[in-house]
Amino acid sequence: MNTLQKQRLHYLTLSLVCFLLTTFTFAQNSEPSTTPSLLLGQGDQLPRIKKELAAGNTDLVAALKKIVEEADAALEQPIVNVVAEGALPPSGDAHDYFSYSPYWWPDAKNPDGPYI
Repeated sequence: MNTLQKQRLHYLTLSLVCFLLTTFTFAQNSEPSTTPSLLLGQGDQLPRIKKELAAGNTDLVAALKKIVEEADAALEQPIVNVVAEGALPPSGDAHDYFSYSPYWWPDAKNPDGPYI
């Protein structure tokens, strides 16, 4: 077997291995979950809560109303970012870091003493 054929065989083998690895990597569960994934909470409770809201459960309706009111109030708040404080650092660039207090370090000569 000459060098060119060996190279082709190596490339073919490498390609096959890569193909098989990606096939196993992207294999998905054949049984889809009916429960939604939530960051916090129990997704299996959502259908029950929706039914009770539609039926007019007063506790749930009041809780939902409060959540919506708080969300609407939060949307009215101004967007705050790190450069909106108003005071500029000595460089004059609002994006530069600036600390309002002096830096303090432990005293190397007296570790149990006050910071310097």
